[in-house]
Amino acid sequence: MNVKKIYAPCDGEVFEISKLNDGVFSNKMLGDGIYIKPSSEVFSSIIDEGKMLQVFDTKHAYFFEVEKNFPPILMHIGLETVTLNGVPFNTFIENDTKVDLKSKIVKADLKYILKNKCKIETAIVLETNQEFDLKIIKTGKVKQGDLIMEVNQLEVKKQKDNNPVSPVSFAGKYDVIAKTVYDNVGGEKNFKDFSNCMTRLRLDVIDKSQVNEDVIKKIPIVKGVNWAGNELQIIVGGEVYKVKDAFGQYLLNKDKTSSTEVIPVTFKTKLMSFIQAVVIPMIPALIGGSMLQAFYTIFGDQLIGLYQAIPGGTFGTALLDYHWANVMFYIIAYPGTAFVGIFFLYNTIKYLGGNTVVAVLIGVTLISPYLFSGIEIVWFTLKVGQIQANFGIKGYPTSVIPLVAAGFLYYYTDKFIKTWMPTSVDIIFRHSLAVLFTCSMTFMVLGNALSVIELTIGYLISLFAYIPFGLGTAMFAFIWQPLVLTGAHSAVWTAVALPALNNSAVGIPVLFGTVFGVFGQMGATIGVASRTNNANLRSVAIGAIPGAIFGITEPIIYAVNLPKVKPFFAGCVGAFFGGIIYTGVFQGNWFLPNAQGIFSFLSVQGGALQYIGWTLAILTSIGVGCLFTIMIYNDRPNELKNTKKMNKLFAKTYAIAYNKPLSEVDSQFKDEFDKLVSYLDKDKFKSISEWEKIMKDLVKASVVAQKANAKDEKQKDKLSKKANHAYSKKNYEMVRKYNELFNEVDKNSKAFELDKIYFQKQVEVNDIISNLNKFQNEYLLIVDNLLNSFSEHEFKDKILLLQNNYYNTIHSLDIAYQVSDKKDDEFNIKMIKKLQGEKLKNEKLKIS
Repeated sequence: MNVKKIYAPCDGEVFEISKLNDGVFSNKMLGDGIYIKPSSEVFSSIIDEGKMLQVFDTKHAYFFEVEKNFPPILMHIGLETVTLNGVPFNTFIENDTKVDLKSKIVKADLKYILKNKCKIETAIVLETNQEFDLKIIKTGKVKQGDLIMEVNQLEVKKQKDNNPVSPVSFAGKYDVIAKTVYDNVGGEKNFKDFSNCMTRLRLDVIDKSQVNEDVIKKIPIVKGVNWAGNELQIIVGGEVYKVKDAFGQYLLNKDKTSSTEVIPVTFKTKLMSFIQAVVIPMIPALIGGSMLQAFYTIFGDQLIGLYQAIPGGTFGTALLDYHWANVMFYIIAYPGTAFVGIFFLYNTIKYLGGNTVVAVLIGVTLISPYLFSGIEIVWFTLKVGQIQANFGIKGYPTSVIPLVAAGFLYYYTDKFIKTWMPTSVDIIFRHSLAVLFTCSMTFMVLGNALSVIELTIGYLISLFAYIPFGLGTAMFAFIWQPLVLTGAHSAVWTAVALPALNNSAVGIPVLFGTVFGVFGQMGATIGVASRTNNANLRSVAIGAIPGAIFGITEPIIYAVNLPKVKPFFAGCVGAFFGGIIYTGVFQGNWFLPNAQGIFSFLSVQGGALQYIGWTLAILTSIGVGCLFTIMIYNDRPNELKNTKKMNKLFAKTYAIAYNKPLSEVDSQFKDEFDKLVSYLDKDKFKSISEWEKIMKDLVKASVVAQKANAKDEKQKDKLSKKANHAYSKKNYEMVRKYNELFNEVDKNSKAFELDKIYFQKQVEVNDIISNLNKFQNEYLLIVDNLLNSFSEHEFKDKILLLQNNYYNTIHSLDIAYQVSDKKDDEFNIKMIKKLQGEKLKNEKLKIS
């Protein structure tokens, strides 16, 4: 047993860390241990052998390292002392210096700390788990150098060689924790959503009585449990991201069919929640399908040794006319994007909580292989100008709106049938009726309703061809990607391209807008990757870009640009300017074939000038999309700009509430407005920028540590399976070999060191929050004084929601990094106008 001893750094009185009552150390968010109330000012080393791993810039906190595969030990002098910026501390040591019990670390001016309303209680903690057992040796009065704690690193029991060995068993630690949490929160039917912040796993629980808190608290990694309304907060500490990922993976592996729908307050929140729930699970399939399609486009002929590629997306092609290998490669490459509608339907039904197996049945019916080749059963044709739409029965392989609508229709139809269908025959008839009704209504009504939309859009867009100076192409390029979202893009393209399809010598310049639409979105995604501080988002954005090069935008739209809204708009703007350059400046044209992405040069005809125009137009689309995104996109609102915006909202509200001119209100509250704005001076903005950098480093550290841990878990799982297989064959020598290799994974792993870095960053972030909260509370006090102006107004309950607007403004940083929760119940000017209107209406009724 490997035992490490921890000693008192100074004279004082020692207590268990849970008695500190600070809400962070006492909840063991940063580890287990003790705190000491010092009575002497010189602090010495708390270990008898090791090194000083890190001295914080503010000199109030120190990390000690006893050995490589041992958690770092934190000595944190005082509470909120980070706000003193190192003034009361005189350090005697530097980073990476060897220490022992004779090493003096720092002298702290305890009187100065207390004078500045900070506490002197000093926490000594370390992250422990199943591998480490912490024992407090002494509490109460101590002298510097007294033994106060021991930490035992538990050893794996070794088997004797003369006995048959057993294979090492492996279930990831976090997988076991995830299952335990799941089993004790009431299962999938008792929570709507889950997430994590810096230290807590959060579950939106339906029925509190089904949660077994006692069992959850006994999980070794869990530091405690807290409730915020119906939100269960399981306090884990620095390893929370691993628990959250394992929990999510556990749910996926269960192939659950119950609802994890988040019920938000506002329509915007609800819409974005729906988009994320439907789109994010599709990302692997979209990226995988897109890359296969791009791979086929570039290398299909060369790899197979053929000279004729199958035209992309040509489902009516007689495949038997081609070599079997080309057909096989084609079939593998195209369904990921050609049948994208089924992914939307499946995830819509899963989001709502419907039966996902039935979702697949409805999906394959609506993209029916009997229909996707272009065969239609036409009832009648409606024609507007040169544009026509067929009404009848047809498949919807690439459509979004009909498939999403079908998902909603099935869910509520099934729910309705369940209310009256006898349970004795429910399993036989309910699903059949729900599928029959959903598919019939989609084929006969929903799909044909979309045809009306397609006809209207197609006719309007066909008029773009008559707009001079390249504006027609620019406008078509601008709206192309929004059309892709509706699923109407295929029908619209066909309608506009009809003259060229009848005569390949005819050029239609506006159709190059489809190409610029793609590259505009690609530029926006590059802008997001450049602008974001979120390492996960940057990774997704970069991974989605290759598909766009070959004309495939689904991954960048659904994974990056659309959920963030502004980048999607910026991409459309980039496409607009690409259209101006190509057809406005260079008078470029479009001809068949309909090549996309980088291969769209095949649709250019003419001299070198046309190809120069094509090149510049693509670069313009990418450049404008990127630059415009960088200009308008932020991961979070700017505190100063938003404060000014809130001040204007306050002024307008006051003017309406008290029937005063806006200019008079601006003058009346000028001093208060100026006070709020001036509070966010350059020094505070510099501090916010520095704090954000540390938070950004924490996210980056978590991503890196997560990858390393995942790599180790995968290797352990592989070795465990090999050991078990060898055991089943009674090959005990190989069992020993695999067991030894299994145990070597941790010894040679980088994950432990990366976890140390993550933990150090987390302590820094924890100190940042202390500074940030102090600054935010002072800001909100000014806001409270401002809002007191409405204290006597009859609509004050609604108007005082303005406090939430200001709260979200000043908490922008911690909301963005999920340290705090956004207040959804914000005030807007429409509220008071509606109340005023209702008041006038009631007064008129009284008079009449």
